[in-house]
Amino acid sequence: MHSSPRILQSHSARRRPLLSAGFTLTEIALALAIFSFALVSMLGLLSVGMRNSRKANIQLAASNLLSGIASDVQSSVYVTSGSSTTATCAFESPRLAIKATVDTSTRTVKNVTISSGSFATLDESGSVTTAGSISLMKQFKAIFTPAAAGTPALCVTLEWPPNRPPASSPEGSLNALIPLPLP
Repeated sequence: MHSSPRILQSHSARRRPLLSAGFTLTEIALALAIFSFALVSMLGLLSVGMRNSRKANIQLAASNLLSGIASDVQSSVYVTSGSSTTATCAFESPRLAIKATVDTSTRTVKNVTISSGSFATLDESGSVTTAGSISLMKQFKAIFTPAAAGTPALCVTLEWPPNRPPASSPEGSLNALIPLPLP
């Protein structure tokens, strides 16, 4: 049994013409443009993330240093002097040698000093550094001031970077009020 020519013709009529497979140049250009836009956006976010990570790292080091200063102040050696009406309480912290005088009748801090003045440059380990010293550790300017009248406490401000020009504002700062436990 042979096929009739009519059946062969119907099979050949059903064939579809071959289309070229692949992408057009316009589609490739559009895909590259979208990919480039996404890549540039992600690189921009990466730099923002790195900057925020650096700021958080410095903030964490400052917070740890402030905690160390607070524990140093809390473990201070106290000396009471004066009469019963004008009693003063002086203390010196053991590690940083922070000195302060408190009028116990008014519960007011009279003066605060560290090393040679009311501020010092500290590294993140809590060690006092000298001006111009080169250190791989983060450095902070620590400023010690008396709290408001009637509050036996120290105001401590950490600013960074410590070696900025005098008229410029700090990149960041952290403030704390450290209470002085009176004897």
